[in-house]
Amino acid sequence: MSESAGWRGHGPGAVQDASGGTVDGAAEADTLAWGPWLRAHPLAHFVYDPHSLQLLAANAAALRRYGYAEAEFLRLTRADLLLPGELQPLRDFIAGLPGSALRDEQRVWLERTRDGRVLYADVRGMPVHFEGRRVRLAAVVDAGLRARLLADAGQARDLLAVAGRIAQLGGWRVELPGWRLQWSDEACALHEVPAGTAFELDAALAFYPGSVGATVRAALQGCASRGVPFDLELPFVGARGSRRWVRLVGAARRDAEGRIAAVEGALQDITERKQAALALEASRRHMTALLQAIPDLWMVIDADGRYAEVSNPQHPTLARPWAEMAGRPLAEVLPPAVAQMATELIAQAQRTGRLQSRHYLLDTQAGPQRALEARCKPLGDGRTWLLIRDLTDARERDAAQRARAVAEESERRQGLFMSRASHELRTPLNAILGFGQLLQGAGQADARVAAYAQHIVQAGQQMLALVEDLLEMRPAEGDAARPAGTPAAAPAPVVLAALLADCAALLRPLADAAGCALALAAEPGLVVHSDERCLRQIVLNLASNAIRHGRAPGGASHVSLQARADADADAVLLCIRDNGPGMTPEQLQRLFEPFERLGATDGSGGHGLGLFVTRRLARQLGAEVELHSRPGAGTTATLRLPLLPATGA
Repeated sequence: MSESAGWRGHGPGAVQDASGGTVDGAAEADTLAWGPWLRAHPLAHFVYDPHSLQLLAANAAALRRYGYAEAEFLRLTRADLLLPGELQPLRDFIAGLPGSALRDEQRVWLERTRDGRVLYADVRGMPVHFEGRRVRLAAVVDAGLRARLLADAGQARDLLAVAGRIAQLGGWRVELPGWRLQWSDEACALHEVPAGTAFELDAALAFYPGSVGATVRAALQGCASRGVPFDLELPFVGARGSRRWVRLVGAARRDAEGRIAAVEGALQDITERKQAALALEASRRHMTALLQAIPDLWMVIDADGRYAEVSNPQHPTLARPWAEMAGRPLAEVLPPAVAQMATELIAQAQRTGRLQSRHYLLDTQAGPQRALEARCKPLGDGRTWLLIRDLTDARERDAAQRARAVAEESERRQGLFMSRASHELRTPLNAILGFGQLLQGAGQADARVAAYAQHIVQAGQQMLALVEDLLEMRPAEGDAARPAGTPAAAPAPVVLAALLADCAALLRPLADAAGCALALAAEPGLVVHSDERCLRQIVLNLASNAIRHGRAPGGASHVSLQARADADADAVLLCIRDNGPGMTPEQLQRLFEPFERLGATDGSGGHGLGLFVTRRLARQLGAEVELHSRPGAGTTATLRLPLLPATGA
């Protein structure tokens, strides 16, 4: 289809065409009535001079097609509307009129618009008189779709031949009713047999191992009897033993009466694709299992910054239930500061292509203010893989470990200092006491010298007692910090009645001097597994403290040492009771602090270290000292120890 004589004007008379011939052999050019009808016509029309190719008139459809205003369009030539390679064919066409317009195969012209787009045009023209001269009136029909279809059809034929060779695609046909099998050359090559080899159906099915041959037979029979097409992917063994995967496609072919006359189709080697698919599926299963095994939360953020996937919709680290997060932007789910941080992190990962990470705090379903780490990795197509790790517990453990290490180091340094100081103080104190005692003996004749010597000895004894208390603190620090010569704890069966009796005998002089009645109440047969030395020191410290500070105001004071079994807990309770003034809860909290005497100024003695040492000795034994007291109701100190049968004594 081309620019040909397809329009007639009005009026008689033969008119010569530009080439010297007549249009349509004898037709005469009529005067063109260029008016509203042509201007409003839906097809593009324009008038041009065949000699100069100057454009003389155009309707609205033509102006829209080429993208020009009318004044601008009329300054152009027909050549301005064509691609450069089309100009000479146009001149040849005009020169060959009217014969060139009568050819069966007409040209599709390649035109261009004002903005450079390429158009396909089927142009039909006729000679007319316009403004006193002979010109051509052209009508333009868009031929883009037809041109593309023709081009695609030609390419498809060429590509089909090439594809059969490249894609190892072969054809086959089974003639019915005899079930005669025909293979193309490519199909023979796939079966590893010479081209043109003929096979019976049973022999052809033998190329498919095991039950696969039965599957192919059933597909062929269903197609031959009912016209059911099939498309199968099957394992295949060639004549030389090579194992492959093939795609077998078949469909029924019917004769003029509609009966199925053959089954035909194609056979393609898909070994590489199938192996890749199987490997991909195995890799996907492996990756899925691996991701499901990750205890942390992971999500996929799409290219628009929205939540797309999640590893566990019930994961406690999610900021909200997944149903409220899926498909929503980060900014609608997270606090503004966290959303901005996550958005910047994702953008940085997409920009660099590398893993990015950041720590932050967020209120989650697991609890308020969780310490989290976000790790981002780009996945492609703008998506991002986001791994969220909860660091809260690890941080708390690290902080506790650091605090414990600091405390242990501080305690070790403190203990080392106290141990060294105590030992260093003991030597000069012993010398002071020795010389003080010598002065006492030498100064009997002088009362003042004797008094001074007495003060020296008393002060030295008091300071020596303080040093001894400091030294008593060290065994509870562990073997590494224990002063030289201090024995380690040695647990063994201890009969409590005998232990309390020994302690009472040692405490009797202190109780008599304080005017305190000392009572002993121990159930017979009670035996514990403990360190006797430490246990004895605990009882002496608690009882001496009760004797000194447990004096009843305005009445008789008494202290009792008790040992009884606690049947419910399978343990033994050691209790030291006094009927003294008692203490408030605030005083009880301060009582175990070192050098704490609760403001005592009654001359009762002690340095405030007894209970501190007692608690540490008890903890060394795996026990705990409990104090119960009320103002005006006395105080009870209790030590709980595991019970052993009496036969163990």
